Amino acid sequence: MRYTQHLIPALSTLPHLETPLTPSLRRAIEDIVTERIRAHAIASRGQHDFALRAAGGRIVPALTTGCTSMFHWSCNGPSVAIDEDVRVGQCWDIRALPAQLGVVLPKIIQPSHVTVEHLPKEINSDIGTAPRNMTLWGIVDGKANIALFEDLLRDDPGLEALGRRRPHIATDHRYAPLLSFTYDVDGEDAIQTFGISERFRTTQMSFAVFVLEVEDSWGGASTCLYRVRIHGTVV
Repeated sequence: MRYTQHLIPALSTLPHLETPLTPSLRRAIEDIVTERIRAHAIASRGQHDFALRAAGGRIVPALTTGCTSMFHWSCNGPSVAIDEDVRVGQCWDIRALPAQLGVVLPKIIQPSHVTVEHLPKEINSDIGTAPRNMTLWGIVDGKANIALFEDLLRDDPGLEALGRRRPHIATDHRYAPLLSFTYDVDGEDAIQTFGISERFRTTQMSFAVFVLEVEDSWGGASTCLYRVRIHGTVV
Protein backbone atom coordinates (compact mmCIF):
# COMPACT_ATOMS: atom_id res chain seq x y z
CA MET A 1 0.00 0.00 0.00
CA ARG A 2 1.19 3.52 -0.68
CA TYR A 3 1.05 4.44 3.04
CA THR A 4 3.44 1.61 3.85
CA GLN A 5 5.82 2.60 1.07
CA HIS A 6 6.19 6.06 2.63
CA LEU A 7 6.28 4.94 6.26
CA ILE A 8 8.95 2.21 6.14
CA PRO A 9 11.75 4.34 4.62
CA ALA A 10 10.99 7.00 7.22
CA LEU A 11 11.32 4.46 10.03
CA SER A 12 14.73 3.33 8.79
CA THR A 13 16.15 6.86 9.00
CA LEU A 14 14.77 8.05 12.32
CA PRO A 15 17.52 9.91 14.25
CA HIS A 16 17.07 7.91 17.47
CA LEU A 17 17.93 4.62 15.74
CA GLU A 18 21.62 3.79 16.31
CA THR A 19 21.76 1.40 13.34
CA PRO A 20 19.62 1.06 10.21
CA LEU A 21 16.79 -1.47 10.23
CA THR A 22 17.81 -4.94 9.11
CA PRO A 23 15.97 -6.37 6.09
CA SER A 24 14.11 -8.90 8.27
CA LEU A 25 13.02 -6.28 10.82
CA ARG A 26 12.06 -3.95 8.00
CA ARG A 27 9.81 -6.66 6.49
CA ALA A 28 8.27 -7.43 9.89
CA ILE A 29 7.39 -3.78 10.48
CA GLU A 30 5.99 -3.49 6.97
CA ASP A 31 3.77 -6.54 7.54
CA ILE A 32 2.43 -5.10 10.80
CA VAL A 33 1.76 -1.69 9.29
CA THR A 34 0.06 -3.24 6.27
CA GLU A 35 -2.18 -5.37 8.49
CA ARG A 36 -3.22 -2.42 10.63
CA ILE A 37 -3.99 -0.27 7.58
CA ARG A 38 -6.08 -3.09 6.13
CA ALA A 39 -7.90 -3.57 9.44
CA HIS A 40 -8.74 0.11 9.72
CA ALA A 41 -9.94 0.15 6.12
CA ILE A 42 -12.32 -2.70 6.89
CA ALA A 43 -13.46 -1.02 10.08
CA SER A 44 -14.46 2.12 8.20
CA ARG A 45 -16.57 0.47 5.50
CA GLY A 46 -19.57 2.47 6.66
CA GLN A 47 -21.44 0.02 8.89
CA HIS A 48 -22.56 1.80 12.03
CA ASP A 49 -21.63 0.12 15.30
CA PHE A 50 -24.70 0.34 17.53
CA ALA A 51 -22.93 -1.42 20.42
CA LEU A 52 -20.20 1.23 20.74
CA ARG A 53 -20.14 2.57 24.30
CA ALA A 54 -19.28 6.11 23.16
CA ALA A 55 -22.47 6.08 21.07
CA GLY A 56 -24.72 4.82 23.87
CA GLY A 57 -24.17 1.04 23.95
CA ARG A 58 -24.09 -0.45 27.45
CA ILE A 59 -23.25 -3.76 29.12
CA VAL A 60 -26.15 -5.66 30.71
CA PRO A 61 -24.69 -7.03 33.97
CA ALA A 62 -27.45 -9.60 34.50
CA LEU A 63 -26.54 -11.19 31.15
CA THR A 64 -22.76 -10.86 31.39
CA THR A 65 -20.24 -13.27 32.88
CA GLY A 66 -18.60 -11.89 36.01
CA CYS A 67 -21.13 -9.10 36.59
CA THR A 68 -23.59 -9.32 39.47
CA SER A 69 -25.49 -6.04 39.49
CA MET A 70 -29.12 -6.19 38.39
CA PHE A 71 -29.74 -2.46 38.35
CA HIS A 72 -26.92 -0.79 36.39
CA TRP A 73 -25.98 -0.86 32.72
CA SER A 74 -22.21 -0.92 33.21
CA CYS A 75 -19.58 -3.38 34.36
CA ASN A 76 -15.99 -2.20 34.05
CA GLY A 77 -14.28 -5.43 32.94
CA PRO A 78 -16.43 -6.53 29.98
CA SER A 79 -17.27 -2.98 28.86
CA VAL A 80 -13.84 -2.67 27.23
CA ALA A 81 -15.20 -4.98 24.49
CA ILE A 82 -17.52 -2.23 23.24
CA ASP A 83 -14.87 0.51 23.30
CA GLU A 84 -12.83 1.79 20.36
CA ASP A 85 -9.48 1.28 22.11
CA VAL A 86 -7.97 -1.98 20.81
CA ARG A 87 -4.35 -1.50 21.83
CA VAL A 88 -2.43 -4.58 22.96
CA GLY A 89 -3.89 -5.77 26.27
CA GLN A 90 -7.02 -3.58 26.06
CA CYS A 91 -9.40 -6.54 26.01
CA TRP A 92 -11.92 -8.27 28.22
CA ASP A 93 -9.81 -11.01 29.81
CA ILE A 94 -12.14 -14.02 30.14
CA ARG A 95 -10.88 -16.63 32.61
CA ALA A 96 -13.55 -19.34 32.22
CA LEU A 97 -15.61 -20.56 29.27
CA PRO A 98 -18.33 -20.54 28.17
CA ALA A 99 -18.75 -16.83 28.81
CA GLN A 100 -21.12 -14.21 27.52
CA LEU A 101 -21.48 -10.49 26.97
CA GLY A 102 -24.90 -8.83 27.25
CA VAL A 103 -25.28 -5.53 25.39
CA VAL A 104 -28.19 -3.09 25.23
CA LEU A 105 -28.20 -0.73 22.26
CA PRO A 106 -29.34 2.90 22.33
CA LYS A 107 -31.79 2.12 19.52
CA ILE A 108 -33.97 -0.78 18.41
CA ILE A 109 -32.58 -2.26 15.19
CA GLN A 110 -33.11 -4.98 12.65
CA PRO A 111 -29.65 -6.60 12.92
CA SER A 112 -27.65 -7.46 9.81
CA HIS A 113 -24.09 -8.29 10.95
CA VAL A 114 -21.84 -8.75 13.94
CA THR A 115 -18.12 -7.94 13.90
CA VAL A 116 -15.46 -9.38 16.20
CA GLU A 117 -11.97 -7.90 16.41
CA HIS A 118 -8.77 -9.45 17.74
CA LEU A 119 -5.10 -8.52 17.34
CA PRO A 120 -3.29 -9.60 14.17
CA LYS A 121 -1.01 -12.60 14.64
CA GLU A 122 2.03 -10.45 13.80
CA ILE A 123 1.65 -8.40 16.99
CA ASN A 124 0.04 -11.02 19.23
CA SER A 125 2.31 -13.14 21.39
CA ASP A 126 -0.46 -15.68 22.08
CA ILE A 127 -3.02 -16.00 19.27
CA GLY A 128 -4.59 -18.87 21.23
CA THR A 129 -6.36 -16.28 23.40
CA ALA A 130 -8.62 -15.33 20.47
CA PRO A 131 -12.27 -16.40 20.79
CA ARG A 132 -13.24 -19.24 18.48
CA ASN A 133 -16.87 -20.42 18.31
CA MET A 134 -19.56 -17.92 19.22
CA THR A 135 -23.32 -17.43 19.10
CA LEU A 136 -25.15 -14.12 18.89
CA TRP A 137 -28.55 -14.10 20.58
CA GLY A 138 -31.25 -11.46 20.48
CA ILE A 139 -33.82 -11.02 23.23
CA VAL A 140 -37.29 -11.33 21.71
CA ASP A 141 -39.42 -8.54 23.16
CA GLY A 142 -42.76 -7.01 22.22
CA LYS A 143 -45.94 -8.65 20.90
CA ALA A 144 -45.05 -8.19 17.23
CA ASN A 145 -41.59 -9.73 17.61
CA ILE A 146 -42.89 -12.63 19.72
CA ALA A 147 -45.51 -13.39 17.06
CA LEU A 148 -42.89 -13.27 14.29
CA PHE A 149 -40.61 -15.56 16.29
CA GLU A 150 -43.36 -18.09 16.96
CA ASP A 151 -44.31 -18.09 13.27
CA LEU A 152 -40.68 -18.69 12.35
CA LEU A 153 -40.36 -21.61 14.78
CA ARG A 154 -43.57 -23.12 13.49
CA ASP A 155 -42.50 -22.86 9.85
CA ASP A 156 -38.91 -24.04 10.35
CA PRO A 157 -38.66 -27.45 12.10
CA GLY A 158 -34.86 -27.22 12.14
CA LEU A 159 -35.05 -23.99 14.12
CA GLU A 160 -37.66 -25.19 16.59
CA ALA A 161 -35.11 -27.07 18.72
CA LEU A 162 -32.79 -24.05 18.68
CA GLY A 163 -35.72 -21.89 19.74
CA ARG A 164 -35.85 -23.80 23.02
CA ARG A 165 -32.16 -23.10 23.76
CA ARG A 166 -30.95 -20.13 25.76
CA PRO A 167 -27.55 -18.68 26.64
CA HIS A 168 -26.11 -20.14 29.83
CA ILE A 169 -26.94 -16.94 31.75
CA ALA A 170 -30.52 -16.08 30.90
CA THR A 171 -33.35 -13.93 32.21
CA ASP A 172 -37.07 -14.60 31.78
CA HIS A 173 -37.13 -13.83 28.07
CA ARG A 174 -37.11 -15.70 24.80
CA TYR A 175 -33.82 -15.75 22.91
CA ALA A 176 -33.45 -15.87 19.15
CA PRO A 177 -30.24 -17.60 17.97
CA LEU A 178 -29.36 -15.02 15.32
CA LEU A 179 -26.21 -16.83 14.15
CA SER A 180 -23.41 -19.12 15.22
CA PHE A 181 -19.98 -18.41 13.76
CA THR A 182 -16.25 -19.03 14.10
CA TYR A 183 -13.56 -16.39 14.39
CA ASP A 184 -10.68 -17.54 12.14
CA VAL A 185 -7.20 -16.81 13.55
CA ASP A 186 -5.76 -17.75 10.15
CA GLY A 187 -8.04 -15.35 8.30
CA GLU A 188 -6.61 -12.55 6.18
CA ASP A 189 -8.07 -9.84 8.40
CA ALA A 190 -8.09 -9.43 12.18
CA ILE A 191 -11.48 -7.70 12.03
CA GLN A 192 -14.06 -10.24 10.87
CA THR A 193 -17.72 -9.57 10.05
CA PHE A 194 -20.47 -12.20 9.98
CA GLY A 195 -23.99 -11.92 8.55
CA ILE A 196 -27.10 -12.59 10.63
CA SER A 197 -28.93 -15.76 9.59
CA GLU A 198 -31.06 -15.02 6.54
CA ARG A 199 -34.16 -16.56 8.12
CA PHE A 200 -34.08 -13.90 10.83
CA ARG A 201 -33.29 -11.07 8.45
CA THR A 202 -36.29 -11.89 6.27
CA THR A 203 -38.67 -11.84 9.25
CA GLN A 204 -37.66 -8.23 9.97
CA MET A 205 -37.60 -8.94 13.69
CA SER A 206 -36.11 -6.10 15.74
CA PHE A 207 -33.98 -6.17 18.88
CA ALA A 208 -32.42 -3.84 21.42
CA VAL A 209 -30.66 -6.35 23.69
CA PHE A 210 -28.10 -8.89 22.45
CA VAL A 211 -25.98 -11.60 24.03
CA LEU A 212 -22.67 -12.73 22.53
CA GLU A 213 -21.88 -16.19 23.87
CA VAL A 214 -18.22 -17.25 23.62
CA GLU A 215 -18.08 -21.04 23.65
CA ASP A 216 -14.33 -21.66 23.38
CA SER A 217 -11.00 -20.18 22.34
CA TRP A 218 -8.09 -21.20 20.14
CA GLY A 219 -6.33 -22.91 23.05
CA GLY A 220 -5.11 -20.06 25.24
CA ALA A 221 -5.09 -20.21 29.03
CA SER A 222 -7.57 -17.33 28.96
CA THR A 223 -9.63 -15.64 26.25
CA CYS A 224 -9.32 -12.00 25.14
CA LEU A 225 -12.35 -10.33 23.61
CA TYR A 226 -11.05 -7.08 22.10
CA ARG A 227 -14.11 -5.61 20.44
CA VAL A 228 -17.62 -6.55 19.39
CA ARG A 229 -19.69 -4.46 16.98
CA ILE A 230 -23.38 -4.90 16.12
CA HIS A 231 -24.71 -3.57 12.81
CA GLY A 232 -28.16 -3.17 11.38
CA THR A 233 -30.97 -0.75 10.50
CA VAL A 234 -32.84 1.42 12.96
CA VAL A 235 -36.52 0.54 13.19
